[in-house]
Amino acid sequence: MSSSANALHNALSSAPPSTVATSLLFGTITFTYASLAARSWLAGDSRPISLSFSSSSSSSSSSAVKQKAERLNLKSFLSVFMVLHQLTIFGGILLFAYVCEHHPPFPHGEKSYDRDEFFFIVAIFFCSAAYTVSKNELVAAGSGGGGATNEEVGGE
Repeated sequence: MSSSANALHNALSSAPPSTVATSLLFGTITFTYASLAARSWLAGDSRPISLSFSSSSSSSSSSAVKQKAERLNLKSFLSVFMVLHQLTIFGGILLFAYVCEHHPPFPHGEKSYDRDEFFFIVAIFFCSAAYTVSKNELVAAGSGGGGATNEEVGGE
């Protein structure tokens, strides 16, 4: 056995089963997403790629119009591609959390508990939450708010 194969064997034998299973699951999802993206790009259809990246960035903007999500259609390439895109992002977040937890760039410090500091931080969070509360405005009937208007209920 070569030294690199021996190192890989040692790493896999010491890893918890949940880590190996998560790596296999999200590795497969990421590989499938990348292969479908390559298939779309090579076929000259950039629509799935552009839609997957535009939906991620526009969902955070406040001026974007909220649209009702459609059900997953397993026969639709675009629907499967979008689900794989979101699962790949989720796998990347989990990978980042794993690396930060198990391979820290700095050594862990001594843990200490300070009750005054804790209650001060909690009070700051509550004050900031109370400061950002605002009254919701009624949504007009034509903008897709979903609420019934007087005309729909039977009023004038």
